[in-house]
Amino acid sequence: MTPKLCCFHIARFVLQAETAFAVNSGLRDGAFDSLIVRDANELPAIPGTSLAGVLRHQFESLYGNQVQAVFGYAKKDQGEASRLHVSWGCVHDSHDRPVEGIRFDLNKDPILERLQQDHPFHRERVCINERGVAQDGSKFDLTVVPAGCRFSFEISYWSDSKDDPHWRNILTLLYLPLQIGASTRSGLGWFKLERLAQRSLDLKNQEDWDRYKRIGFSLADTAQLDSGFQMNSSLELIQAPIQATLKLEAEDFWRFGQTGEPLNKAGKTPDATPLIEPVIAWKDNKAYFTPKQVVVPASGVKGALWHRVQFHYECLKWDEDAAAQGNEDEAANILFGFANNKQQGKESAGQAGLILFKDVYLQNVDAAHLTHNGIDRFTGGVRDKVLFTEEVIWRQEFNLTLQIDPVRLGYLEKDETKKQQLALYKKALKRALNDLIEGRLALGAGSAKGHGYFSGSIAWTDNGNWIGAGDD
Repeated sequence: MTPKLCCFHIARFVLQAETAFAVNSGLRDGAFDSLIVRDANELPAIPGTSLAGVLRHQFESLYGNQVQAVFGYAKKDQGEASRLHVSWGCVHDSHDRPVEGIRFDLNKDPILERLQQDHPFHRERVCINERGVAQDGSKFDLTVVPAGCRFSFEISYWSDSKDDPHWRNILTLLYLPLQIGASTRSGLGWFKLERLAQRSLDLKNQEDWDRYKRIGFSLADTAQLDSGFQMNSSLELIQAPIQATLKLEAEDFWRFGQTGEPLNKAGKTPDATPLIEPVIAWKDNKAYFTPKQVVVPASGVKGALWHRVQFHYECLKWDEDAAAQGNEDEAANILFGFANNKQQGKESAGQAGLILFKDVYLQNVDAAHLTHNGIDRFTGGVRDKVLFTEEVIWRQEFNLTLQIDPVRLGYLEKDETKKQQLALYKKALKRALNDLIEGRLALGAGSAKGHGYFSGSIAWTDNGNWIGAGDD
């Protein structure tokens, strides 16, 4: 504390993962290409830098240059330390308590025992090329933390006023959907605020000083804090992101999958199964694993849409001269983003995608086992050693959500060339989404056998104004 910054603001809150997530450690082992960050107990953890970066990004997008007064800055000849301090996120046990300090009884808790394993859950990822097969060198996998996990955090802020507007703006950000970790544009890392306790104290006031001394060190100690937060007019500055909800119903069988445990055990174990993950559910502040939830991975939906959007974009280029302007390599990924790339002497810096997808979890689905074999083209008989079975889902209805990142959208619309490219890409995206809901675009495996086709409807939060739903 300094004489000028005599007011201490503190908040302790709990975030719950709505989807699986992966905050990568940068390490790998012989089994998986990417491992999650863990604490001293070998439990999943979220570094304070990960949450601080997300909050800073959102704060800057909403309040501009005010971000330097809160998060600090560093320049060549000057700088200022951050006034906001963010703790690590501690995972909760099955009794909804954050795990703090070294623990030796983790094997007695059903949630912590599973999370402490070297590879509790994982996702297999692959990039599909324009021929519909895996791109060379693009297969990888990563360990993930299951949906439903809860984490406790503490943030504190020093200021010269007990009613500092910056503090209220920071707390307001916590009520927005947060994306933390890797692959947030491919369905992972969606979080929501479960509960919050906060307090603002003027340490020159004796009563506040006494309360400050009684605040415990544990993240679970909120006895001296007030529950909840009354948001002020700063919420009015926040524009709800543009979002589309696709209500899809399968016309036949479908499957997104990887090799694993089947839904139904009957006879021979299938060679190919749907993607299934246990999810942590909460009831009366007690956690338990729900059995076998089928996952619709957003990465699979994103890949299919990427190729169909690119197809329509190439078709539209023949009719609109504006598409020929600017950098074609960068324009080719203006909606979905791309990584750094060096090719034929040209270097692209890479950029984040404009569209965010979200994984979908399904319970109580109907599954069937299908048997396949290969036919010898000469004899008409069954080929040797090509008999296999797969487990598929039958005609399930679900809602798929995609969201337009308002920060990226603002950046693209400020550049006139990118704005022209974006206008053409929006037409291509509109056509691709229509293909999906009208049964012309397959998702998942088995499209050559007629699987993975859906029909349904799409609803935009802005009534389709952004994408031009009313245009021909």
